[in-house]
Amino acid sequence: MMKTNNDHPYNSITSFEDFRFEKERLILKGKLIEARINMEIILLRQFFSVSNLVMSFTREFILPKITGILEDLLARRNNNKD
Repeated sequence: MMKTNNDHPYNSITSFEDFRFEKERLILKGKLIEARINMEIILLRQFFSVSNLVMSFTREFILPKITGILEDLLARRNNNKD
């Protein structure tokens, strides 16, 4: 004898009205998931964009080097005045 599985997510549907509501709920849930995915794609593109990478690289590596060079030049200039 086969055991029937009555534990499924649609056991509350008892009428065509319930079916219509569930169909609409699933459509809206799909649209919400699609919107979340699109938002994540936009955020990833923004994070990995070339201009953002260049600005981050400049801020992290180039500006400190330039600052160090300028500080050395100022220190040498001040030492030469003495």
